[in-house]
Amino acid sequence: MYNASDSILFMTSARQAVKNIIGLSESADPKNIAKMQNFVMNEATDYQVMSLMMTGEIPEQRYNLEEEFELFDYFRDTVLENFQMFTEAHGIEIAKSLVSEVGPVSQFGIDTAVPVLTHLYESGAIDILTEKKKKAAAKAGKGTKAGKTAAKGTEAAAKKQGWISKQAAAANKYIGYGKASRQPWHATQYGRMKKAWEAGKEVKKDTGFMPKAAVGDAALHAGKLAAPTIAVAAALYAGAKAYKAIFGKARAACKGAEDKAACLRQYKNKAVQAQIAAVKAGAAKCANSKNPEKCRAAIQKKVGKLQAKMG
Repeated sequence: MYNASDSILFMTSARQAVKNIIGLSESADPKNIAKMQNFVMNEATDYQVMSLMMTGEIPEQRYNLEEEFELFDYFRDTVLENFQMFTEAHGIEIAKSLVSEVGPVSQFGIDTAVPVLTHLYESGAIDILTEKKKKAAAKAGKGTKAGKTAAKGTEAAAKKQGWISKQAAAANKYIGYGKASRQPWHATQYGRMKKAWEAGKEVKKDTGFMPKAAVGDAALHAGKLAAPTIAVAAALYAGAKAYKAIFGKARAACKGAEDKAACLRQYKNKAVQAQIAAVKAGAAKCANSKNPEKCRAAIQKKVGKLQAKMG
């Protein structure tokens, strides 16, 4: 069953992976690289990011939950075909999580574009996806169908209870999605981004897994990941999970500490060290991608940023 928290971690990792791969492009116009990276982190929807990672294409539609589920199916097929590789790199729990626990967060009525996610966290709306809130929702439902559905954390329940949907709408308005200057989104952003993407042939080749029509055919049985982005996304996800596992204990552990700030700092450093180790483990399997050099470089870029956080 999909886990909302893990799905958010995965999508933020996927965005970072695509961004890092774009930054390593040698064929794209340097002026376009920053624009494309900004688009991936701040303006593209999760559906568009998954499409970029799995097909190398930017869909003109910003939202299409059915197609987004299909893209996750393609991703799961890829992980299953390379399950031993992911297990060796990140352990059986991460490999299983990639197959069974990550999915479209759109089903929960939210999106992981940086401004949207930041707004949702700051507003407290994201808390509805925690186990505590799900149980409260079920209790509030008093056995009704809406209450039971809310306990599963689905988008339908969120809308029915009036929780996430309002915050998501506010977040969309907050960033204006593509600075939607009273014109359709595709008129202001899609054409410009599509042109930049097509011009950077190497970007398209290295970010996209392969055309959807080919997914599930011989390439899935080749024992290699067709694009380094998938390996990088998995490594960043494993790192994020490692960080969360340790730092998630900090609040309770440091509650009665004499020097709470020092205690939290100690936990943060331990968490970052674990995150670095988990991310680095992914580099060992970059040889299984079609561009090992870029895969390793993208992972090292993340490692460098994490090392700078150590204090």
